[in-house]
Amino acid sequence: MRKIYLVSNTKTADESVVNLSVSKIEFLKFEINLSDFDALVATSKNAFKALKFNGILPINLPVFAIANSCATAAREFGFSEIYTGQNAHGDDFAREILPLLKGKKVLYLKGKDSASNFLEILQKGGVNIK
Repeated sequence: MRKIYLVSNTKTADESVVNLSVSKIEFLKFEINLSDFDALVATSKNAFKALKFNGILPINLPVFAIANSCATAAREFGFSEIYTGQNAHGDDFAREILPLLKGKKVLYLKGKDSASNFLEILQKGGVNIK
């Protein structure tokens, strides 16, 4: 029988599958007061892992999550008011939530590099985003 290789950071319990991790996620230390913001935007479930890594506790803050897996991570972390995006592509998600965030002070936790213009779309649309 041929081997199956899974190229992903998410491990599988299937022992017949060889897991190949292609990248390593390294969380950086930071301090932030969530109460300074009107909303939190997350385009990855790793945003909540970064909060946990830094000992930042959830508060009653609306979360805008790009997809179901991201929304699930937000809920598991302790957030309860969660908007789940209809489109999992960064640029489309930005356009989707722009009317909901316009004029608000928003925290966007992201990786060092991004493949979309998510941040720029929200900034140009009038969102005060950090």
